[in-house]
Amino acid sequence: MKVEFTYYPFTRISPSIKLVNLPIDSVLDIATNMLFTIISDTGYGIDELIVRAKSKFDWHVDKLQLGKQFLSVQTDSDKPRFCNGFAEAKCKEFFLNESRKLGLSAIK
Repeated sequence: MKVEFTYYPFTRISPSIKLVNLPIDSVLDIATNMLFTIISDTGYGIDELIVRAKSKFDWHVDKLQLGKQFLSVQTDSDKPRFCNGFAEAKCKEFFLNESRKLGLSAIK
């Protein structure tokens, strides 16, 4: 279990549940938060995150499969609602570009 206490001024997408009087984010909110972290200017590229995921989770990340998952941004109907002026088009463009890069690096 991971517990994080953070000031978070953003509205939740889905209702939270309460556990010992503490609000717990839904899986959808957690996944959306992760997406925001990846997209925001963190200074970490996808390649570095792949290496870190392998190190942390002992999990091989297949670049072609990851690229395929990124391409699903075009067809997935279960998308989060964006707020605060964040454009869905910008999100799609990011994942399509990353998918192209991953595809090219996987065949080198």
